[in-house]
Amino acid sequence: MTVNGVLVPMHADTSIRHDEDARWITTPAQAGSYAATHPIERKGAEAGASVGVLVTTDVEVLAGEIGLALVDTDLTRLEHEILVKPDGARTLSLKGSDQCRYLLVRTGQAGPATMRIKNVSAWTRCSYDITKDFPALLRTMILSPGTRTASVVADVLSQRHGRVISPNELGRLAADAAPPRLCPADIFDDEVGRFLCAQYDEHVKLLPTYDVNKWPKSSARPSRDAVRTYFRQSIIRVYKLIELLRQLGLRTGTVLEVGSTFGYFAWPLQLLGYQVTAVDRYQDVNGGFDAYLDRLRSSGVRVVETSRGNELDIIGQLGEFDAVISMAVIEHVPHTPREFLRLLASHVRPGGILALDTPNIARYWNRKRLAEGRSVHQPIEIQFYSDIPYAGHHREYTADEVVWMLKQVGCRDIAVKLFDYNLLQFDELTPEHVEAFLTMVLDETCCDIILAAGYRDR
Repeated sequence: MTVNGVLVPMHADTSIRHDEDARWITTPAQAGSYAATHPIERKGAEAGASVGVLVTTDVEVLAGEIGLALVDTDLTRLEHEILVKPDGARTLSLKGSDQCRYLLVRTGQAGPATMRIKNVSAWTRCSYDITKDFPALLRTMILSPGTRTASVVADVLSQRHGRVISPNELGRLAADAAPPRLCPADIFDDEVGRFLCAQYDEHVKLLPTYDVNKWPKSSARPSRDAVRTYFRQSIIRVYKLIELLRQLGLRTGTVLEVGSTFGYFAWPLQLLGYQVTAVDRYQDVNGGFDAYLDRLRSSGVRVVETSRGNELDIIGQLGEFDAVISMAVIEHVPHTPREFLRLLASHVRPGGILALDTPNIARYWNRKRLAEGRSVHQPIEIQFYSDIPYAGHHREYTADEVVWMLKQVGCRDIAVKLFDYNLLQFDELTPEHVEAFLTMVLDETCCDIILAAGYRDR
């Protein structure tokens, strides 16, 4: 196993089962998957007893150094830290107080280490409440010597400042880091955020009416669970759009949304005082969005239903708007997005706003996939067996590319926001999520979403 700072929950009411058939584990995720199918055995009557934590682990260190320690629930107290070097198989016994509930495994100063653990069933997916434990976990990850997170932080900051960043400076960064907020309950404290969270709850209530089988085969055909997660993640997208429109001076006015799907932008915008026209290929989904379209219409949104064959003619008759938005659509446009962007721009009144958001192809998770030899595109079987034309992501873009394209269709004074939204799908965070979040905080080009908007030239 390649370990770069992994935390393992070790509870007083569990015992570790020795597994002679232990296999090689190359990532913590694989270890967690293995543990899920090899459950930890429970003790009998003493299962709930409050006793000291005793951990016995058979470890074979093959390269580098491994640091083992017991830590308490807020990840600050370290007890019985042991540095294990590659000198053959070792059986380690660590004993701490009943407050020490996690085993912290981290690399030593020598760099990345490789080890084999026979007690694979002891490794479980360890996660932390995002709003309560994140700062402490972040401090632990940064300050643990030799961890990849600490290296990432130090490298990025050193490059930015042109000098070597000291451990003390990293410590101050960790101490000041605020936890990202969960949605829907805790995403934002202001009035707009609370309003959007409430709309999310209402939108989810209509999911039982959603039938994936009504989507054309050329689309990805997301499941109800996938749609629910997408709603949850998209709260921050709606929030950022409203924030940007207000920043550009548009607090009310007419808005055309091209590609409105479930209406999770159109509906709250209408309720917040904008006059929204929502356009999409609803004629192609055989009534699959009817409940959502009824809700849009009842709130005052003008719904325009099109199909692949007539959308250009219908949209062409809609006139000009104070703002035209198209959210997570441009990546679905095949060949060149030139004509699509020209169409959007043609419906922006002079001095009005054109806004779009799209996944950032340079996001952290894509970089990680490529580094591991995996594709950054949607699963090949979806596109391979798709009807023609394929409706998935044809091309994703960087922020600079989005700005360049908006300029080509007559936009000026373009404002850009890059932000994370993938962490919002999780109720809890793992150490890997900490690394992702921290990397995005330090380098916004690693963020998930690009939101850009500019004024159309008069």
